[in-house]
Amino acid sequence: MEASLESQFWPRLWEQRRTVVLSVLREHSALIDWVADLGCNTCGLASVLANSCDYAHISCVDLDPDMLAAAAVEPTEADLHQLRERPFIVDLFCGSIVGRDARLEGIDVVVLSEVIEHLDPGPLAALPRALFDFYRPKIVVVSTPNREFNVHFPNPRKVRDADHRFEWTRDEFKAWCDKAAADYGYTYTLTGCGTYPCCDRREHDDTGPATQFAVFMRPGATAELANKWPVAELTPPPPLLQHQRTQDSPWTFVRRVEYPWHKGPDLLPLFGPSSQSSNIDSQEDQGSLQQDLIEAVARALARISGAFHWCAAHSGHYLSSPSFLGRWRQPGWDWWWSW
Repeated sequence: MEASLESQFWPRLWEQRRTVVLSVLREHSALIDWVADLGCNTCGLASVLANSCDYAHISCVDLDPDMLAAAAVEPTEADLHQLRERPFIVDLFCGSIVGRDARLEGIDVVVLSEVIEHLDPGPLAALPRALFDFYRPKIVVVSTPNREFNVHFPNPRKVRDADHRFEWTRDEFKAWCDKAAADYGYTYTLTGCGTYPCCDRREHDDTGPATQFAVFMRPGATAELANKWPVAELTPPPPLLQHQRTQDSPWTFVRRVEYPWHKGPDLLPLFGPSSQSSNIDSQEDQGSLQQDLIEAVARALARISGAFHWCAAHSGHYLSSPSFLGRWRQPGWDWWWSW
């Protein structure tokens, strides 16, 4: 979107869009460990996810190598002093988002924020198959401008940016979503963001929000929890094939960024998916520990008793004299003398 249009929103429209994406990821964080940002621009989403320990891996893909070169995804000095609980890896690839790359197989969620309107008819037609058939993630988040909202801008136009090949109305976007969901067995919900520009409060409630979103869910995905703990059992990311471009991996690998993290003993298996069985085991272990403690105390008392009787045998008759026994053998202490 042109800067003159973007400046009319508060919060700025790109911030509102990112908030929607982060809200979806947060809502389904138990299902997500690996995120793909297709059409990532300068990897702004990755820079935000780096502040969270909910995700371990994000793959950023863009067709423009200059955008990837400008991506600020390197760890900062603060990351070296405040270590993450879990690993976080950022992979950067240069290539077409409709070019299916085997290195993204097994991805949990795919995000396409303000991307599809930049596609020509051929790539746009090929996109659903790559997304919903080849990668088949648990969740797909797609956003695109709502053309009906353009009447709110000064000098209304058909598209907001010169690079936009099209902009859909809400009905056109819904028709695209209906077809993709029906063809590949997904369900979806529609939402949006971006209210009227702050300099224009005209009443056009029938136009909808500035940006329209679709959140696709694969059936049964809510039962497929991500394997996040313990860290030692995490499946490593797929091999990069950094210097190879094959038919199955057409994208050019740009670089990998690995954030420092605390690699100490992993003490969190009890909070993982097997927490119920772990709790049962812990109850049994607790009973065993109690029995071991009782036996240890009994052994300690036996040693003390033996030492006491040894002292009595080697210290003359004082310890067995009536004055000593009368002083220490009080009522209720007969159990001690029975050792």
